[in-house]
Amino acid sequence: MLGPLDTSHGMEIAQLLLSLLHSWGLDNDLDRVCQVKLGLLRPMVPISFGLLSKANQMSLFLPTWNSAILVDDESVPEELTSTSIDDKLAHMYPELLKREHLTRIFTSHTHWELSTTLTSNHLLAIIALSHTLMSMSNATFVPEQERNRKLHRQSTRVNWSKTDEEHEEMYTQQQAQIKQGWSLLATLHCVLLPDKVVEAGAKNFKRPQVEMMAKRWQHHCVEVREAAQTLLLAELSRMGPKGRKALVDAWAQYLPLYTQTETINQQAVSSPGLNHVNSGQVQQSPETAEEEFEEEEEEQVRKPSSLSELKRKQSTAVILLGVIGAEFGQDITGVDNNKRRASEERRKSSVVEGFGQGNNNLARLTAMALSHLLLAPPSPKLPAHIPLRRAAIDLIGRGFTVWAPFLDISKVLLGEAEFEIQTGKKRPKIC
Repeated sequence: MLGPLDTSHGMEIAQLLLSLLHSWGLDNDLDRVCQVKLGLLRPMVPISFGLLSKANQMSLFLPTWNSAILVDDESVPEELTSTSIDDKLAHMYPELLKREHLTRIFTSHTHWELSTTLTSNHLLAIIALSHTLMSMSNATFVPEQERNRKLHRQSTRVNWSKTDEEHEEMYTQQQAQIKQGWSLLATLHCVLLPDKVVEAGAKNFKRPQVEMMAKRWQHHCVEVREAAQTLLLAELSRMGPKGRKALVDAWAQYLPLYTQTETINQQAVSSPGLNHVNSGQVQQSPETAEEEFEEEEEEQVRKPSSLSELKRKQSTAVILLGVIGAEFGQDITGVDNNKRRASEERRKSSVVEGFGQGNNNLARLTAMALSHLLLAPPSPKLPAHIPLRRAAIDLIGRGFTVWAPFLDISKVLLGEAEFEIQTGKKRPKIC
């Protein structure tokens, strides 16, 4: 027992979550780092995950129940029989070997073949926690290293001896190794996961939902926000030009056509095919609307069945097309004439149709939507401080060279300045 040096419940929960969600078996070297340096615990049996719906109903995924994953006795790797389980136990309980092999199969790739929603939630959790721990000083779950971290924080730095300096150098090296471990963990799940999972034998990898990441582009939790932005940009890059074009084609139909006085809610009321829906369905608070996004199992955009769902899809379309336009719609022009030809070739292959010089209709409509969200006066339907408005400000800045031809720049600058002033007044003072 560590007594007063016990880790907090928050750290224990983080250790449990990362231990259960990490893709054990994809990278043996990283697995050793996670166990030895970071203090993660490798699961002994496969985990059954679940999802909670908006109505607080739970759906459970039981892929390892009743031999759902078929494993032949002859397929158990030799390394398990020699390293993982004692020879006597292996002889007495051969099912232990089979169970450990089953666990390795599940954690390495079956985990990521269950559900797109599950993949999205788990990747968000892993990356958000990894980045948080990476930003902390010597954050590890190894008890001895955690004790050293707290003792180091409490120690004084007066009249240091040669031994103290050596200990400080070792502590600095250890901290660098721990930060690198968290960085490698985040990189595996953000960048390398799709290829690694396929190499491990996955036949139907469930990719993270770009729609879910777009909805969390300006999440109130900074760590979740940064994780969602990182995942969305990585997934859009992985799609390639054809994938991004298909995504734009699917969501362009929901891009609202803003005017100077029309809001997104007014457009929803006037949309054809939905006039039979009771207008009372639209009356909901922005916080409720933000949390009630429906998570679709596939990246197929179905037609909205209600005004509230149409409003959510319009909001998602603005952010998603804003991200694609800002990150992949900029004209790549070289400063030097020698680079111009190469830049043109790269531009033609990367710029999404509708955001280039020849066809800029989508860029114009997206710029108008972002500008409207920034400049529209606060109202019950569009309050001043909501994630959608913050996302519009962020995306205007990210893709300013794309939106500038279609913006009233003076109004935009004044609007951003006014928003910052109002936001500053609401921030708590730190003494």
